[in-house]
Amino acid sequence: MDFDVASIVPPDSNTFLPLQSQSSTFTNTNGEQVPCDEPHEWCLISYYEMSTRVGEQFHASQPQVIIDGFTDPSNAERFCLGGLTNVHRTFEIDKARRHIGRGVKLFHIRGNVFAECISDNPVFVQSPITNQRFSWHPATVCKIPPSTCVFFVRIEI
Repeated sequence: MDFDVASIVPPDSNTFLPLQSQSSTFTNTNGEQVPCDEPHEWCLISYYEMSTRVGEQFHASQPQVIIDGFTDPSNAERFCLGGLTNVHRTFEIDKARRHIGRGVKLFHIRGNVFAECISDNPVFVQSPITNQRFSWHPATVCKIPPSTCVFFVRIEI
């Protein structure tokens, strides 16, 4: 079952608490500088093929992270799936991986997490925190069409 999350209204709060945070400021509509704690590791990403995790968990510490099918592991803003190997990879998994392309960009702005599909194909994202927040089944997977940016969850600091 697919859920189109493009129509989701941002929730008021969530129970997720990041492990570490760093202080910064932003300017509100009145021109005032307002302190804002941005999480240091605001996102942990695991890649699965079928029900098996492949590779290490990615700890996102930059304001945005791109998850793509390429092979540039030296960039802190990218989690590249192209270099991950799996001795149990099937032909069907390999075929699906070819469609990842430019993938998806995850980013947070003042505690709101968004996902943008930058691939030419739809991407499918599973977020246990989002599923819990919206009272969806924990295994729910959301389909994000190409060139679409959707709200996922609000992080309370």
